[in-house]
Amino acid sequence: MHCGLRPIDANGTQVDLYYSVEALHWPNKRPLFALDPDKVLPAASVAKLLIAVASLETLNLGASGASHNRLDRSQSSALRKMILVSDNAAANELIGWLTVRRINDTAALLGLTSTHIGGLFIETERDVHASALTTATDCNKLLGYILMQSRSRDAFQRSAYRSLIDLMIDQHDRRFFGSLGRVIRVADKTGEIHGEINDVAIINPFQERPLIISMLAYGPFNVYENSVLYDAAVERVSALARCLYGAAAREATPG
Repeated sequence: MHCGLRPIDANGTQVDLYYSVEALHWPNKRPLFALDPDKVLPAASVAKLLIAVASLETLNLGASGASHNRLDRSQSSALRKMILVSDNAAANELIGWLTVRRINDTAALLGLTSTHIGGLFIETERDVHASALTTATDCNKLLGYILMQSRSRDAFQRSAYRSLIDLMIDQHDRRFFGSLGRVIRVADKTGEIHGEINDVAIINPFQERPLIISMLAYGPFNVYENSVLYDAAVERVSALARCLYGAAAREATPG
């Protein structure tokens, strides 16, 4: 795969980006390609997908013989805002309800060995701080779990996770995998803080053979300090997303 992973150049300033990328063919998880998939990088708002899954798992949806609890109105509203518009206050509300420990326990139970959050999303006038780390491998495991539960035989579990996928399809940041086109349905979650530009996606989630692609990129730039460099990085990552999808789609097509 040749997707232009060279340094970005903005007004004569060259900066390397560090990547963690993996594409899988689901449900058999046939690997299509990977680039440092186990490199640990900041998760930024991609961590909100883990918070959403921890919220659903905490309700014990689908537990044998148990009653099916539901999110209350406030929690349901917070989950929607957290995914649709990446609302940090909504994410913090759910972190407060769940606790950091329970969220990280959920990550461990799902086999996300390099993923954890360290606390709340903290906003200042010029920045947002989120102490969360992950890898492309872990993100794809999480996306695969969401897909698997959306096809569960248990009606409550299936409904809850299909609703989460619908929120991911409708989320507002469509620059990366979300910009692939109207014919392609993309359920994704982006994340951007400091030098992180991330997008993790299920491509055509309701088809028989969806693709799962996670793309994490990190570099020494900040939109508040160098908007030209930041814009160049966004452009590079957007082009990478299109190239990754094209390469994955060709690889997944027989013959």
